Parts: sequence; structure tokens; C-alpha cells
Amino acid sequence: MGDMEEVANVQRPPLLRGPNYNFWMGRMKTFLKSRGRVSRSIETGWKPPVTTVEGSNVGILKAFEEYSKDEAAAAECNDKALNALFGAVYRSQYNLKIILSPQSL
Repeated sequence: MGDMEEVANVQRPPLLRGPNYNFWMGRMKTFLKSRGRVSRSIETGWKPPVTTVEGSNVGILKAFEEYSKDEAAAAECNDKALNALFGAVYRSQYNLKIILSPQSL
């Protein structure tokens, strides 16, 4: 690949190509941090908000319309993080089952 393909793009995440993982990881961290709170979704994880059924310990997923302002913002950051990650891999890589701890990103 030519050097021009490695030039940073502020709108598009860097593309992971097999042999460039270490280079890609550094650029991906920077790309996600440039997106504000988006990187926090990866670092801390995100779980959909739930509401507890009165008188029990059972939690039911909230409808998006029921999210608080902070819950909606966190969900949006998670969506942006997923979009960046999915956009950073080839379709053939999408099917790979790679498990990374949040600290590795």
C-alpha cells in the first residue's frame, strides 16, 4: 500500500489491514478520542438502560423514547463507536470473532 493511503482522515477511521495492526491500533485510539465521548463507550462498555419492575429484581429494557438525556447521549456515543469500528475493517474481517478487552483499545 502506498504512503498516501496511510494519511490520517478526520472523517473516516483508519482501515485495518492484517500486517498493520499496531499502527492501526494507535491511529484508531486517536480517531476515537477525536470523537469526544465516543471512546468512553469502548473503554467502559455500554449496556442498554433498563427499568426495574416494581416489587421485583427483574429489569426490562427501556424503549428509546424513555431514555434520559444522559442515557440517550451514551447510546449515541456507542452507536458512533460501533460505526467507526465496523468502518475500520474489511467485510471479510467483519466475520472474524476477535475478542478484545476494553483496555486494549
